[in-house]
Amino acid sequence: MWWKGSGMTEPFDMVTIPAGHFVMGTAGEDRFANSTEGPAHEMVIERAFKVARFPVTERQWREFCGTGPDSLLPVEQVSWHDAADFALWLASRTGRAFRLLTEVEREYA
Repeated sequence: MWWKGSGMTEPFDMVTIPAGHFVMGTAGEDRFANSTEGPAHEMVIERAFKVARFPVTERQWREFCGTGPDSLLPVEQVSWHDAADFALWLASRTGRAFRLLTEVEREYA
């Protein structure tokens, strides 16, 4: 766990998602799918990547922005821009590169 030495009080347990492939989207059989989710197509993940095992907590978010609840519940109602800023902040605190997952990586993970 890489948080040691970062000044953060809560750990980030990272897991490796292996390279591979999967079918993304729907072929139309899913009655709950909307029109933007098709057609189904194979996606290839060429390189393994890491992702946090658990969602960012309100406590971890508070360390980033200085305000908010101090709990272990997942942080919510965060904009994409704020989440990207959080990834940059993590990088500055740890000396490691962080970024948001792509849509394909999220679906695969």
